[in-house]
Amino acid sequence: MTEVRFYLLDLDYRFRSGRTEVRLWGITDGGGRVVLFDRSLRPYFYVVTEKPEFLEPTLKDVPGVGGYELKQVKLFGRPVNAFKVYVSNLDKLESVAKTVSKLDGSSGVYEDDLRHSQHYLLDYDVKPCGWHVVEVEKVDRDGLKVDGAYKVLTPPKAIEHIGRVAFRVLAFYMVPLPSSGSPKPERDRIACLAVRTNDGFEEVLDSERLSEREVLQRFIEIVDEFDPDIIVGYGTNRRDWEYLIKRAKINGLVLKFGRDGAEPHRSLYGHISIAGRIALDLYD
Repeated sequence: MTEVRFYLLDLDYRFRSGRTEVRLWGITDGGGRVVLFDRSLRPYFYVVTEKPEFLEPTLKDVPGVGGYELKQVKLFGRPVNAFKVYVSNLDKLESVAKTVSKLDGSSGVYEDDLRHSQHYLLDYDVKPCGWHVVEVEKVDRDGLKVDGAYKVLTPPKAIEHIGRVAFRVLAFYMVPLPSSGSPKPERDRIACLAVRTNDGFEEVLDSERLSEREVLQRFIEIVDEFDPDIIVGYGTNRRDWEYLIKRAKINGLVLKFGRDGAEPHRSLYGHISIAGRIALDLYD
């Protein structure tokens, strides 16, 4: 058993081998980039009831319910009885909650709209952009772009840690070339892409000496070689990321910028997420 101290960069989750697994991406106090896997938190929601004994017999027969326990919770400051309902498959949580909400004895379901990662932050002592300590067991990195991968044995605990985090930061700016009107990724190529990192590296990739495919390929190489913790731009959430992804596909390329090899993707609340990294838009 090993103890790891890490600064939390990013947090996401996935369904793997029949279980929902939270991934904590971070930087250790020794400067290593790591990912920690935690399967301890089961997906759940609450159903409030005034008659638990009336609701329970039907609740246990709902397909997808993986267990439940009666708790006393507060609803807008008022103590109420509620079943904490566990769901075996996270993808089915919304439909299970909808079914449960219609059962006789149900007074409404709650927290079914919270993402699993939000439940993890709320239930455990985990703080975004903060230091934590956790007991772990080393596991295979499984192709992830990290220095170490660990299985979480006990939930992380937030700690006060005095120390500077040496982030690797990459900034970029993209200029498309519109054929008419506003630029459209389905039609208009990228004319220029400028990149700079916080260690002094800078490069301007332009279409006068490179094809668009070469511009994008070189950008992919720079990100892969520098392996930034933070990718920053201005207006990137609104335009640049989707533009880059579409132009890359047109050129037969994939922006595998996540530390898990995945593309940047738009999250539930509209911002762009990149696994294991912070996608920072200064416009927002």
